[in-house]
Amino acid sequence: MCAKVVMKTDPGEKVGVICRTPRGIEVVEYSDLPEELARQTDETGALRFRLGSIAIHVIGVEFVARLNAGAEGFSLPFHRAEKKVACVDPGTGRAIDPETPNAVKLETFVFDALPLASHPIVYETERIDEFAPIKNAEGSDCPATCAAIQTERAARWLESRGTSVPRGDDGAPRCTLELSPLTELDPNATVPASVPADARLSI
Repeated sequence: MCAKVVMKTDPGEKVGVICRTPRGIEVVEYSDLPEELARQTDETGALRFRLGSIAIHVIGVEFVARLNAGAEGFSLPFHRAEKKVACVDPGTGRAIDPETPNAVKLETFVFDALPLASHPIVYETERIDEFAPIKNAEGSDCPATCAAIQTERAARWLESRGTSVPRGDDGAPRCTLELSPLTELDPNATVPASVPADARLSI
């Protein structure tokens, strides 16, 4: 079993981290990692727990069969997550949209099988290539940041093939680019010679 990771952007980024524990190599979910550990740095000043799990795994078929062998089967552990859940006041019938967490959700994660693998692999990849999550309506990890990351990747791919992509003073593309995964799996496809400034280009 393997797990792909990216370098965390900051201590509070909501991704699990790769750790070596008495159980072996495993992912510790961000909600289970104490803040003082999340902020720890090494002798170079880098975060001590900096390898963020992006929930991309390759799992061997034989490994899955081994986990499920035996009469008792196999189950993953539960993780507690506190959530804000809209509900109805049973006394008044009034709808409640809570501002603070009011519910507990029990979750299981496939990454908890990682320490059970005899030869787990942790593979670092580039955030720009494989990690543009949407977790919030605005701010960090929102639709706008996801679109910006995908446009930047598309711009780099086009530029690697000689296409001129307009960029602003900050280096960001001055256009919106979208490459369909049905036809554009790598930078080696046929591409246009240039992209107009402020264009919306879908290939």
